Amino acid sequence: MWLFEGFTSYFDDWLVRRAGLIDESAYLDALAQTINRAVRGKGWSRQTLEESSFYAWTRFYQQDENAVNAIVSYYTRGGLVALMLDLNFRRHGGSLAEVMRQLWHDFGVNPLPEGEVIERFIAALAPHSLGEGAVNDFFERALRGHEPLDFSPLLAEFGITAEPVAEPAFAANDFGAVVGGDDPRIAKVQIVFEDRPAARAGLAAGDELVALDGWAIAGVNWGERIRRYQAGDQVSVHGFRQGRFQQWTIELAPPVLNQWRLRPAPVVAACARQRRAAWLIVDDGI
Repeated sequence: MWLFEGFTSYFDDWLVRRAGLIDESAYLDALAQTINRAVRGKGWSRQTLEESSFYAWTRFYQQDENAVNAIVSYYTRGGLVALMLDLNFRRHGGSLAEVMRQLWHDFGVNPLPEGEVIERFIAALAPHSLGEGAVNDFFERALRGHEPLDFSPLLAEFGITAEPVAEPAFAANDFGAVVGGDDPRIAKVQIVFEDRPAARAGLAAGDELVALDGWAIAGVNWGERIRRYQAGDQVSVHGFRQGRFQQWTIELAPPVLNQWRLRPAPVVAACARQRRAAWLIVDDGI
């Protein structure tokens, strides 16, 4: 699944750029969205990409409110793996598009092999200067590891700056939970992020908040109200959990810079400019 769906997630935006239907800036925004969905929570530290593929029907398609902390998406993390493979291949004179053409040539009629067989097939198509061993090592980390995938140095070699930023909802401070809803009487806790203020204070998804520092709140005005505070402020929140009235005290943290903004670097070496041009060039023939 990480290949079928993940590589598709990467190529669907890249092909739109290649066809000239969006400009470079729009493509980088779309690519950033894929990356940001992949790294938003800490699911990557709990589940490998290989496990995400294997347990698709019992985990990915049966998600609960804690999914962002417990699982990874083979669509988005698979797309990130495809990006890193493509850039690595292009640094050495190849491309992932060439690999996909060869896959179609060899398996357009016959079934595509799964598991480590397909990994070895892709590694065998790596440019000579990159080598099969480097690709196999990358697959081991990317598919069976629990570490973040460090894509920003690769993008830098193509003249793209990856700037860490906070989610818009947490730009002023980090409450550590997504709160909203359209009920005018309450603000519902929808997602609680692991190891962040709301989780440490004991809030849980499904809690129904009715007051912030003594003032009534609802989902529609939660964002505007919480943005009035700064990191380090303590806020008192009242609400209900399964019908029982409760109170929580939460110390707001500095914004978590766990999202990325992609932009062309202002100063780029000639080799990086050439790589980026070849990667993002418009080509009607594709």
